[in-house]
Amino acid sequence: MPRRKSSVVGREFGEGVRYAIEQTGMTHRKLAEELGWDEAKLSDLVRGKGGVDESDLKQLLGYCRVKPAEARHLLALFRETRETGYLEIPEDGQPDQMRILIDQERLANEITVWSMNLIPGQLQTADYMRALSERGVRDASVDYEDRIAARMAQRSYITVRVVPTALGAHAGVAGSFLRSATRSTSR
Repeated sequence: MPRRKSSVVGREFGEGVRYAIEQTGMTHRKLAEELGWDEAKLSDLVRGKGGVDESDLKQLLGYCRVKPAEARHLLALFRETRETGYLEIPEDGQPDQMRILIDQERLANEITVWSMNLIPGQLQTADYMRALSERGVRDASVDYEDRIAARMAQRSYITVRVVPTALGAHAGVAGSFLRSATRSTSR
């Protein structure tokens, strides 16, 4: 089976389903048995490989006693798993992009960033972030100092690689990009 690419919406969905299952206190084997499923079916769902339809998901969420609002959220994510792009709009209508970004960085096993003209977020200092926010388009309703503080978590596992221009042509000169990847673990 070809390896599926991880997506923001898929990771958000998977995290929610794993949390719902954890709340039951049951093993995957026992939960699959209770639902009348093969254990592989539950494993495929948790690992993002599909294998279930919407009615299966509703059955799982009901059995796990997921609250209605969270069940609606997970069902909406399930429907969007093949869509490109993802923006979560909370009930107050104001997207919380910083929380989403931090959650996705936390869930990622690997993030690759190539930037031609901006220091990647994980490497920015507080002063650099402050300077960017002061020179960019400012939103009076945003507390930039709170955002800066949230981004300043220690990340000793970061590896920095610099490609000197003296090496000549490199595929990265075509422009900036970001790639985030997670690896599912079976329980």
